[in-house]
Amino acid sequence: MESNGRQGGPLEMNFSGTRTVIMPGVQTDQDGIARHNLPPALEPSNNRVQDNDDSLSPTRESTPTSGSQLNGHTEAGVDPSQGLPATKSSVKAWPLSNIQQQAKRMYQGLRKWVVRLFLYLAGPVPTRQKWNSTSDSIMGLLAAVVGLGNMWRFPYYCYKHKGVYFLIAYGVTLVVLGFPLTVVDISIGQYLSLGPTNAYASMAPLFSGVGWAMVLSSALISIYYAVVLGWTITYIQHSARKDFTFAPNRTASGLGLPDDNYQKSVEFFRNEVVHLNDDKDFEIQPQLVLGLGLTWLFVTLTLVRGIRSSSKVMYFTNTFPYAVMLLLLAYSYLKYDLDVWNNSFDLYFSPKQVDATKLLTWEIWTDAASQVLFTLGHLFGGAITLASYNDLRQNTLWTALFIILWDTAASFLCGCLVFVSLSKLTSDLNVEIEALFNANHTVGRMGVEVVFIAYPAFLANVNAPIWFVLFFMMILTLGIDSLMGLVETITTALFDNFTRLRSRYFPNVCAVIFVMFLLGLPTCTGTGFYIVECMHSYTCSLSLPLLRIPHIILVCYVFGFDNLMAIIRQELKITVPKFIEWYLRLALKYISPVAFFGLIIWAARNTELPGLGDHTLPGVYTPLGWILSISPFLLVPAFAVYKYIQLKDKDWRLLLRPTQDFLPAYLREHSKRPDFILAYD
Repeated sequence: MESNGRQGGPLEMNFSGTRTVIMPGVQTDQDGIARHNLPPALEPSNNRVQDNDDSLSPTRESTPTSGSQLNGHTEAGVDPSQGLPATKSSVKAWPLSNIQQQAKRMYQGLRKWVVRLFLYLAGPVPTRQKWNSTSDSIMGLLAAVVGLGNMWRFPYYCYKHKGVYFLIAYGVTLVVLGFPLTVVDISIGQYLSLGPTNAYASMAPLFSGVGWAMVLSSALISIYYAVVLGWTITYIQHSARKDFTFAPNRTASGLGLPDDNYQKSVEFFRNEVVHLNDDKDFEIQPQLVLGLGLTWLFVTLTLVRGIRSSSKVMYFTNTFPYAVMLLLLAYSYLKYDLDVWNNSFDLYFSPKQVDATKLLTWEIWTDAASQVLFTLGHLFGGAITLASYNDLRQNTLWTALFIILWDTAASFLCGCLVFVSLSKLTSDLNVEIEALFNANHTVGRMGVEVVFIAYPAFLANVNAPIWFVLFFMMILTLGIDSLMGLVETITTALFDNFTRLRSRYFPNVCAVIFVMFLLGLPTCTGTGFYIVECMHSYTCSLSLPLLRIPHIILVCYVFGFDNLMAIIRQELKITVPKFIEWYLRLALKYISPVAFFGLIIWAARNTELPGLGDHTLPGVYTPLGWILSISPFLLVPAFAVYKYIQLKDKDWRLLLRPTQDFLPAYLREHSKRPDFILAYD
């Protein structure tokens, strides 16, 4: 069609300089006047109300044929100047075509949003992310080290070892083992920007199994850790009900104390939360499965985009618990007599009978070392994993010191909260604190009765369910961020070794978490509590020193302590005073190996199966416990043999030297490294 030498587009053509847009349902005559092409069902009729579709025709002045004009419409009939039907109703109806168009736009917008969300979740993640700031880095490390261990293990050990004696042993162990090992882990992870598997393999291939052992320990701890958080969700579900009471339709008989909230709390935990039955009951409990599934769902949502998404969540999980703790302490101070507070500090710090010989026993030192290594994450490589996302020039000494001080303060605050509740309970029952933890009341050896029995019984005296919800929300947030650190260790190892999987980051994270969920299902049975106790008792006793022995040998003797200090000074640009260097040398090279060998001997001789009161698990669980204890350590010699076979045709000394990957990320990606030992010697 001709148009003065110009060709229009597919939907618009130009005639004599006039643009005409072709619209569906509209026809134009030779005079250029738009006419509606209506279907027969919409033809004008005196007995049918019609809409004047102004959106499809130009604006014109209309003259009604008869009657009065109301709201731009005329009475039944056809306007001869327009050729359009006039409506009989005086109320203007919304055009059907506009409703359809609006619905279509909403549908298209929603579909576009869903597609974008799917592509965002299923899309790739950058090869190696970094924390946005130093505060994000510190929040991530705090999330990994402060958790349920501060809330139940620390107060439990304080009660077990009479307060002040355990605090002395804990402080000494923190100085001798905690701070030096934290500095080493953060420095190595920050320098290499690698997780534990690749970091230790690049330091010396013969010790590749050290990192994988930490990953396996993270997986084992994650399994039962998520189950314990599922218990807190069960408490939240129950306490949110208006008619919530302990142990409904049950009696708390035979527990050795008068009928009170503490007895009911024991019964409630046994029968309504963990569904504790005999040791051969493997029936799945739906309520436990629901709690476990919700826990893993929370972790999945926080790790949707790696540390970029989890760092935003950690600001909340690192502040909310302390706000709740301070509120509960303030409420206790205002609500109860000063005698309760004075008694709580007596229980916490000042034993009634001074017995300094307790500091000469192995048990108090092994418990202190176990708590330090567990809470600081030295077993599962959380510090080195999260530090691998740090900026290269971040001061690792100050970071380690801040992490340890914050963790200690958090443990101290949790202890104050727990012992105030214990003091109130002993005052109400007119009994000694030992009566609350006798054979009938003690649920297990890991101190869960402190969180899930003693404090709920204390809150039962408060006629406000909101305190129950806040308390267990605090427990949940304390545990979720630690669980995120455990899972981050596993996924970092996965993506560091199989980089192609980053192209489908979120689906692979979901696959890992789904496997962890399936592995946790046996703990959702009637005997699940015993399995949790067994896993906790063995993975947190013998495994801790077993894994640290090869780690110390690698860092201080194979790689060399002097080379490590050279990296901290020259590469990380950190000024290390001479007395700090000698302190780290003494602690890492000489004291730590002796301490870990002593811990191994003690744990091997004293690790026992958990039980409930006088009832212990059958002996068939003993092999399971030992397998859980030594299975991570067995990966160390297994990978050593594999690396030896892999490099058997080359010089065996290469197994004990750093590889070409032992470089900061910005150099590792662009160049080959020179011989490291010669460079620093």
